[in-house]
Amino acid sequence: MHHKKITKKDIGNILHQWSKDYTIFVPSNEGDTAQMALWDGSDTSFLDWYRNTVKPPKASFLPPMEEMFRFQKGKEGYLLESRVESRESRVPGGGGLQTPESRLQTPEGQLIFGIRPCDARSLAILDNIFTDAYQDPYYLPRRDSAVLVGLGCLKPYDTCFCTSLGISPAESEDVDLMLTDIGDEFLIEEISDKGKRLMEQTAGVENAIEGTARAREAKEKAHGKV
Repeated sequence: MHHKKITKKDIGNILHQWSKDYTIFVPSNEGDTAQMALWDGSDTSFLDWYRNTVKPPKASFLPPMEEMFRFQKGKEGYLLESRVESRESRVPGGGGLQTPESRLQTPEGQLIFGIRPCDARSLAILDNIFTDAYQDPYYLPRRDSAVLVGLGCLKPYDTCFCTSLGISPAESEDVDLMLTDIGDEFLIEEISDKGKRLMEQTAGVENAIEGTARAREAKEKAHGKV
């Protein structure tokens, strides 16, 4: 596994680079809680206060409301316009009109920065559901184009129980990049090929010659707190 590192003060610059190709989501204060929200292009203060989000990030891939198809009334009945495929649709009393081509366009990629290992695992479970026998045409384009940048949970809440489910608070194989706070810097682990490619295209990071021991110690302490 390859390791890189970046200073905390350069996180804004890195996010700005990534924002040229991705829609960036970062932790945001919502009253007394936090949730993932669109990055405003400058604020990185969440690095100082962020612990966990209340709402899971799955809404970015599985929104609670979404238009899947629409009906149009014609002279011979109703025309069913699907967003994802072309097929013949028989609507009661509608004459079985053929549906026009109306495929779902691949959305702009999303980059979720700061996702916790527990939330990343929940998305991996959703992947199993939507990529098994049934290939969901709405979920998959969003998921395939997304990048998950994990941030180790070094100060878990007293109510956390991730280790009981075999999940580490500070490590994850379900993300593309994994960041660990080692003081004034973040150690970056390249988990997936997608994460490795992203690092190759990112300026301002350097190979981590030192810092891996501090990261390992921080992870062990976090694990012991749960």
